[in-house]
Amino acid sequence: MELLTAVRNGDIQKVNQLIEAGADVNVKAVNGIAALIVAALYGHTQIVNALLAKGADVNVKAVNGDAALIVAALYGHTQIVNALLAKGADVNARNKYENT
Repeated sequence: MELLTAVRNGDIQKVNQLIEAGADVNVKAVNGIAALIVAALYGHTQIVNALLAKGADVNVKAVNGDAALIVAALYGHTQIVNALLAKGADVNARNKYENT
């Protein structure tokens, strides 16, 4: 959970430190939201790139079906959208409300 806190806070140095120490880049909070989705939500481009570089699942979904791509697009984080697309994010992903 320490990685999730660093991601939410936008602390790229701490994120990198935790990843290098073996933190799971696909960790999810108790509500099912993965670190990559949190980074996309808050617009932390460097953190998104760091997570993706270490193998984060680009198509991971939250409990409601939101993927990082959906969240990044919703909040206008264009650089993150582009980074996710470059790593193969599913452009047809839908959440449980059928939103893309």
